[in-house]
Amino acid sequence: MSQTKAQLIEGLNINTSAPADALVIDSSGQVVIGGTSPLDSDKQLTLTTTSTSGGLGILSPNNGRGDIFFGDAADDNVGQIKYSHVDDSLTIRTNAADRFVIASDGDVGIGTTSPSARLHVYQATGDDVGIRIQNNDGYAELEADADELNYNADSHVFNNQADSSEYMRINSSGKVGIGTTSPAGGLHVDAASGVDGPVFDSGGTANTNHALLVRDSSNNQLLRVNNNGNVGIGQSSPNALLEVNSGTAGNEVQRIEGSYSGSGSVVLSNWRRAGGAVAANLQYHDSSPIKMTLGTSTSHNFVLKTADTDRLTIDNSGNVGIGATSPAELLHVSATSPAILIEATDTSTGESKLQLGKTGNTNVGEIKYSHSNNSLSFRVNDGEKARIDSSGRLLVGTSSSVAFNGVPSAVQIQGSTNATTRMSIRRTANDSSAGVLVFGKSRSSAHAVLSNNDEIGKIEFYGADGTDTNQRAGMILSAVDGTPGTNDMPGRLVFFTTADGSGTPTERLRIDSSGNVGIGTASPGNKLTLASTANENVYLQVGNDDTTAFIGVRSDALTAIETNQATIFTTGSSYTERMRVTDGGELLIGTTSEFSSSSSSATGHRIEPEGTVSHYRNSGTVLYVGRQGNDGTIISIRQAGSEEGTISVSGSTVSYNGGHLARWSQLAGGAERTEILRGSVLSNLDEMCEWGEEDNEQLNRMQVSSVEGDVNVAGVFQAWDDDDDTYTNDFYCAMTGDFIIRIAQGTTVARGDLLMSAGDGTAKPQDDDIVRSKTIAKVTSTTVSTTYSDGSYCVPCVLMAC
Repeated sequence: MSQTKAQLIEGLNINTSAPADALVIDSSGQVVIGGTSPLDSDKQLTLTTTSTSGGLGILSPNNGRGDIFFGDAADDNVGQIKYSHVDDSLTIRTNAADRFVIASDGDVGIGTTSPSARLHVYQATGDDVGIRIQNNDGYAELEADADELNYNADSHVFNNQADSSEYMRINSSGKVGIGTTSPAGGLHVDAASGVDGPVFDSGGTANTNHALLVRDSSNNQLLRVNNNGNVGIGQSSPNALLEVNSGTAGNEVQRIEGSYSGSGSVVLSNWRRAGGAVAANLQYHDSSPIKMTLGTSTSHNFVLKTADTDRLTIDNSGNVGIGATSPAELLHVSATSPAILIEATDTSTGESKLQLGKTGNTNVGEIKYSHSNNSLSFRVNDGEKARIDSSGRLLVGTSSSVAFNGVPSAVQIQGSTNATTRMSIRRTANDSSAGVLVFGKSRSSAHAVLSNNDEIGKIEFYGADGTDTNQRAGMILSAVDGTPGTNDMPGRLVFFTTADGSGTPTERLRIDSSGNVGIGTASPGNKLTLASTANENVYLQVGNDDTTAFIGVRSDALTAIETNQATIFTTGSSYTERMRVTDGGELLIGTTSEFSSSSSSATGHRIEPEGTVSHYRNSGTVLYVGRQGNDGTIISIRQAGSEEGTISVSGSTVSYNGGHLARWSQLAGGAERTEILRGSVLSNLDEMCEWGEEDNEQLNRMQVSSVEGDVNVAGVFQAWDDDDDTYTNDFYCAMTGDFIIRIAQGTTVARGDLLMSAGDGTAKPQDDDIVRSKTIAKVTSTTVSTTYSDGSYCVPCVLMAC
């Protein structure tokens, strides 16, 4: 070290990696470490380094601390910087007191050694404590005074750190602007696009004070929002979501104005439930028609109350209820004794009206009371249709009462068409009862009993005769028909008409108390009595569009049923038809139609005017014929008035007299008709007869026998069947019984001969007297009944073909 420098303090050990001055103390006492010259003349210690980092290091034990002390002549520890390794905190002292602390977690304390925030400023005494930020243009202070925090500056601006955009400003006039640099009022909020407006949050309903309070210069509350959401205007303790109090009687409580020209509307108030499910509004419309609207804008009812009771309800369909909370019609009035009063102040000429109009015609319907004549009129379809006059008479179709035979009626209907002169009573209940028109009569108001023949009710029919309407054309009368008593009122109905040329109605029909009906008599002796005092036809006539029938007594004293159609007779609870006389004169029993004699399905009995009788049934005996007294003929069979045969009974024997057994048949292959002589011998074929779809299981076809001694003989030809127009090739074959048989010319027979086929359609005697399969008949007489052109002839016989 140079000799011009102070001597190295003895015992000081300074190590360097290269020989150089490590610590220099100059003649003035300034100390330089790491260099040779102090920084300034007033710097007692200078630390110099040529590296990128340098500093002063103070090493202490883990439970110790490192200090830098600052003192003066009076106090060698007036200032201090100390680092405690116990709690890893840095403390700066001035004037022998801790002023600034940095805790181990980075919290900074000014005036406190235990900071509880990133920057904790504390003043132990009552003096204000604050922070000042200042530049050449001015300063701003943040100051705590007791429980208050004051921020002092000419104006205050709050910017966004990210883009330095201004968010809030308090100008020198004390006006606060949020979203605006030029606040126009005490608080001016201009929310940016997409940013919600201001929110006032009181911190929860647990707070007992208000959420928002607005006062005037005299500290009077103007607006208050409580923590429960109730808002008071002029009301310090609002008990509803909005409570307005003018404070002085007669003051205007609310005024809402809209700025528009020409026409428009102002929504004065909207009420809406969360979610918008229920909404209502009060709105003023300044367009034609000018109006004020109050009501719901959703599908909910509108209700007006008094004494906390619903008085008027308008439901979501527009129905109005007065006293009815669920109105069923456009206007529904409900009360114990509901009443609607329409009062006229002029009782001499005034009118009280209820008009029922439509678009373009406000009084197309009307109910009107005229005080000038004390009448109540009803207007329908733009014209008066009914009136109750001052005497209580109901006038329909006229406004003036009319008297018939000098007596005005309590109910009068007048018109010029069928529709305007009708009256009906209709009952529509789902029951068996009908509409009722009631006439009543008593001999006093105290129900004095009536007497026999007293009239109870009457319907009279009057017609105008060119002079007046006092002449009766007819009348229906109800009168007492016996002696009345308690719960006993015998009555009769009498119908009158007035004959041509007469002015007095005459009784035509009577129903007496026993239910007997008399026409032409006042004393009916049966359920229906038709009578006449003259010798004339008395008929009960019934008819419809198709026919007319007469039942009665003719002037010639005969009882008659006369009709131009069929007459039927029914019996039983279901009125089943049992017998019919057709308009053609046929008698049908058990059937309603004229069935054919060849029908295979008809049942019943048919008697035709020309004498044909048919009897059919599905099963059982069709016809019973008998004699109850003695033996003899049961059925006589006649032709042209002569008896040709009979069926008779003698004891247990039934005799069929003068007849034979025959059957139908056809020629081979169903061939058409050909000439076959009556009595010719026929032979069976192995071929069945056919009649369309008709079943046939027993009738075979035949041919004229061509084999002598033919064992297939069937009988003899009787005649062709001319009663059938469909199957014209049918014929009758006589098989058993009395008939005739044809004998060839030159062949002689004797009474008693047994006959067989001769092979040419004729018969000839057998050569023995034994009845064989070839035997066809036995000769009963040799008297010839018919001789044919070929010389053959017929004689009587008994047929034995079956």
